[in-house]
Amino acid sequence: MNSQEIRTIVRAEIVPLLRKVGFKGSYPHLHREYGDYWQYWSFYAHYYGETFYSECAIWPKWIKLEWFGRNLINRGFEKLDATYCEGFLRFDAPDESLRINPKHYTKDQRDKIQDLFIPAIKEGLAWLEDHSSVNGVKELALWQLRGAPSTLWAHVYACMCELKEGELDEASKRIEVMRKEINRPGNSYSEFIKQLPDLLERLLTIELKK
Repeated sequence: MNSQEIRTIVRAEIVPLLRKVGFKGSYPHLHREYGDYWQYWSFYAHYYGETFYSECAIWPKWIKLEWFGRNLINRGFEKLDATYCEGFLRFDAPDESLRINPKHYTKDQRDKIQDLFIPAIKEGLAWLEDHSSVNGVKELALWQLRGAPSTLWAHVYACMCELKEGELDEASKRIEVMRKEINRPGNSYSEFIKQLPDLLERLLTIELKK
């Protein structure tokens, strides 16, 4: 079996299951609204056909694109909505991705492929529901930071959650952590990244004035 044959199975058998629970769009990228969040489901085939996999991700709608200024908009992210979600501005499920090697299956094992996908879909849907909340997003940010403490975008997400929940002291401390990381000798970040602490501080000031 090859990746094209698995794509055929996914289109015919798996995508309809996602549509039944509200996902829209077309293969390989589907999405649905879930309260204050966009939820995404994507399918990918490795260039050389060795791996076919699926991923789910969330994007909090309350993190407004305009907060990031014209820099992001000029880079083509002006339509960060139901139809598109740039990787570094979203969270991917860390454990619910399904990866299979098409070469391990023959054409008469169609049912076996379906049996692999269906449990993964159920687990992915549960992951999406569990993390489509402020606490869920912050949990993901902190999970990323445990593995890579200098992940600045994870700090951004955590700070956004703290601002939304009124944890302003924590947000202020996090902004300073980001500044120290950016200014650490030997580190080299883009001008846009260097502006992130100032952006968050402006948002913090707005919250303090409420």
